[in-house]
Amino acid sequence: MNKLRGIAIGALLVAFCGIAIWCFIGWSINRAFQSAREEGDFKKISDVVQASVGSALATGEVKSVGSEGVLNIYRRDTQRLKRDRAYFATLTAALNVAHSASLSKNKAEKWQSSGQLGSVLPSERTDAWGHQFCVESNRQQTVVVSAGPKALSGLDCNSLSIESIELMNLPKGRLNQHPSGALILLLPNSSSSL
Repeated sequence: MNKLRGIAIGALLVAFCGIAIWCFIGWSINRAFQSAREEGDFKKISDVVQASVGSALATGEVKSVGSEGVLNIYRRDTQRLKRDRAYFATLTAALNVAHSASLSKNKAEKWQSSGQLGSVLPSERTDAWGHQFCVESNRQQTVVVSAGPKALSGLDCNSLSIESIELMNLPKGRLNQHPSGALILLLPNSSSSL
């Protein structure tokens, strides 16, 4: 009987902790977007969520905003909002290009332009700054490269050279900023693992 009572008390404690964590997460999200909810502007919330994700996946940093709230930060700094949303749009398009290239029967084992991928919509073949991606895919991985936000034009995929040692050290699944200003997305293909 005591063993059953101990299990029941343990289960109740686990349930209580889970509910407390769930409530804390809800409270945190509610607080971060409170001013937008009060204004009834859900487009702002969508923009801010995209910008937050774009920033985190382009820089690899998740910054705490404290009591100020992410919406207020982006409200004050509209250039930052625009930049971070561009990273999100670029990541989304790069993921579509990577997916298409990895599924292609004719793997792009040499660099090719995303404009050559017929299975990707024309609107998804470019980064947020209007440059086509360069993509290379083999059995192990797919690499998608954007010229980046400061580039005056797109990359020449025929002359692109990225050493495999550079790629080996890059985090997978996010936009990695190269010293040249280019953004590199590296994804393992289904036959390999993260």
